[in-house]
This record gives sequence, C-alpha cells and structure tokens, in this order.
Amino acid sequence: MSWKETDEMDEKKEFIFRCWNREETFTEICRKFGISAKIGYKCLARFKEWGLAGLSRAPKKTRIRLLRA
Repeated sequence: MSWKETDEMDEKKEFIFRCWNREETFTEICRKFGISAKIGYKCLARFKEWGLAGLSRAPKKTRIRLLRA
C-alpha cells in the first residue's frame, strides 16, 4: 500500500494529526489513507522520535543533520 497522489509530506502530517485527534480508530485512519497498520505505526514512531523531520524520505543521517541545524 502507498500514500495517495497528493503531496506525500502533507498526507503524512494529516495522518499524524488524525491519529493524535483520536476521533477515529487507528485502523479507520490507515484505511482512509490507503496504508497498512504496520506502515502507520512506523510513521507514528518516526514522528515521535524525530518530529516532522522523521516523516521525510531522507536517510537517517540527513534527518540528524536537519535536527542539529
């Protein structure tokens, strides 16, 4: 499964917002975004650890440099 054809970063931000909002179940949110629960949990974990920089497709070393800047 993959993200929709809109801007990927915007989709991921919306996904995170909906997860934190808790008006829908995690499964419903994943289904609406067309991703598996495994990918959803991975996205949440990256956000919790790295913030918005963790949602980018940049390699981990690049994310570290972004956080230090």
